[in-house]
Amino acid sequence: ASVEIPGNPDREGGPHITGAFGNMTGQSFNTDGALSDYELLGVVCYTRFGLGGAESDGENAEEYERWCSEDSEIFADLEGGGDIRTIEERFEGIAAIGFEPVPGSPPSE
Repeated sequence: ASVEIPGNPDREGGPHITGAFGNMTGQSFNTDGALSDYELLGVVCYTRFGLGGAESDGENAEEYERWCSEDSEIFADLEGGGDIRTIEERFEGIAAIGFEPVPGSPPSE
């Protein structure tokens, strides 16, 4: 919201410009058009392990098993209606997700 240049404006290749490639759509199979928490986790898992090349075995095996495998209790929890905003209350070792705005992002008025 009103942030035109997120990230480091001095990075190689220049800053990322919000909306430069259009908006990311909220496509899903839900009638309201929003991704559910478990669908969002599915996208993250696919992006990280399918497209991103992270190995589901080897050094990333523990992460894959915990979050993305067919036996993942976290994935099952979210698929069953668990709320990702309170996931740290149900599973050990997960940092609380911050939903309070960080000063300067978006810029304070």
